[in-house]
Amino acid sequence: MLGVLAGLALVGFGWSIPSQFKSVPVSVLVEAGRSGPGLEDLMRDALDEGRPGVADLLADGAAAVQHGAAEIMREAVDRYLEHNPDLAIWGAGDPYLTHAFRPEFIATRDPRAGVIKHFLPAEARRSLRGFLEGSRNATVQTLLATADLQSYRQFLPVVSASGAPLEATILLAAMLVQSDRLGDGALRELRAKAERAVSTGDAAELELFYLDLLSLARRLNWGQLTEITSRADSTEALGELRHLLQVAPDAAPVLLASAAIAEQLDDLTGYVIDKGPIGKEAVAFALFHGKGSLDLLLRQQVPVDGDLTLPPSPVEITVVQSALDPIVRFALAEPIQAFAVKIAAYLLGGLLFFLVAEHLTALHRLELSAGFTTVARSVGAMLVCLLLIVFNEPYLAFGSEPSGYELRVVVPVIGTSSVATMTESSNAFPVDVATVVSISFFFMLQSLVYLICLLKLKEIQSKNIPPLLKLRLTENEENLFDSGLYVGIAGTSAALVLQVLGVIEANLLAAYSSNLFGILCVAFVKIRHVRPFRQKLILEMAESGQLAETLETRPVKTG
Repeated sequence: MLGVLAGLALVGFGWSIPSQFKSVPVSVLVEAGRSGPGLEDLMRDALDEGRPGVADLLADGAAAVQHGAAEIMREAVDRYLEHNPDLAIWGAGDPYLTHAFRPEFIATRDPRAGVIKHFLPAEARRSLRGFLEGSRNATVQTLLATADLQSYRQFLPVVSASGAPLEATILLAAMLVQSDRLGDGALRELRAKAERAVSTGDAAELELFYLDLLSLARRLNWGQLTEITSRADSTEALGELRHLLQVAPDAAPVLLASAAIAEQLDDLTGYVIDKGPIGKEAVAFALFHGKGSLDLLLRQQVPVDGDLTLPPSPVEITVVQSALDPIVRFALAEPIQAFAVKIAAYLLGGLLFFLVAEHLTALHRLELSAGFTTVARSVGAMLVCLLLIVFNEPYLAFGSEPSGYELRVVVPVIGTSSVATMTESSNAFPVDVATVVSISFFFMLQSLVYLICLLKLKEIQSKNIPPLLKLRLTENEENLFDSGLYVGIAGTSAALVLQVLGVIEANLLAAYSSNLFGILCVAFVKIRHVRPFRQKLILEMAESGQLAETLETRPVKTG
């Protein structure tokens, strides 16, 4: 009884450690948020640094996730914009804009106006081009040269009467480069695309970037746009953000606020596109708890295990909750060590369960070798550990991860839209963690069947009875020695049925591995153990004179 209680205590302790490799526990996500600045702190930091555009995004994001300080944040931002109308226009101060724009070129005083509106007037474009033509930045000059290309398909040429959107977008891209407001990776990609377009005359690839930039510039002011573009490590990230804002408009405040504070824009857009609506909810939950929570979620790129209701229900501080807090902090600070402790607790708990089972079944009375006993206990403990891991990991036990958003190109030019599907090739290794766990589980299950068969043979061998009776008992256990096949077929059938029903992800490799291990198990049991044991018994019977009598009645099986 004490062994069972100790095993349950160890399993319960391992279960309480919020450490998983296919998902991030919600308690760890909340704890990570406590270790970093919250939304209100980030908003006030942005205002102190003269970035009201970013503060405005954070206030909108706070309202979208029903943050307790949302009203206070909105009032603070509105008050700042009222007292600083010059910064309200652009969303941030920038010396390059001061040199390039004269006050009469400002199209609107609305702080929510997209920056592209300021770049569209003819006087503003002439002033910007004159300013940028004097730049010594080679990439800026290459971008300006793309205005002369005639191969644009969605934009009208710059020289035409309706070429203002294209020219304004090119000037905006050049200004981002001139003011160093693009991430290093995105800058390199943009430079390569512009150089290829100028050298080949084909602007198709560069046009996609201009379309994405135009779409974002219609929504964001300069301070907001530059805060996001500076965090982009690829031009594709900007396209993915544009796509998400169009397919999930209700999540725009959350996505834009997250994009303004995320370490890498690519991590944010990749996560939401890959995980779909569930990923969107996870990002909103992480944003509610602050930058530390969002950074952890995007760094791990896995779904969240737990309740993502917003706003979160208040948690009553109890003795149990207070006892779990140090465990959560340990799992956050040392994730690898925490997972190792979790596995160790499961293994020790499983070992205690099997020790109790040995005592209850009187197996300890058999003369078993130390090696056999050690292997049997290890296999049993590992099987229990695998079962607990599967049940503790929802995205291992119940199939694949959430489906994401299909990436499309939507052209936002002159009120019309054209759609083209973008396909991405994947070089990922086809065997994922869930497959490895499934194969390992079937292997350990067949190993347990194998050990049970050996144990039955040793039990028969240890009996103080004549060889003839031992032979009869061995023949009587024929179904047990074939049980590996039954278990293997049952495992394959169950896996295939669950795959058809959609409970688990379709994976024939994992399903048929159960059958394969069953065949190997029976082959090893019968060829390696049962046949030599029967042969030994027949020889003993021949020496004692019992064989002739037995042959007169019926033939004896030898394998």
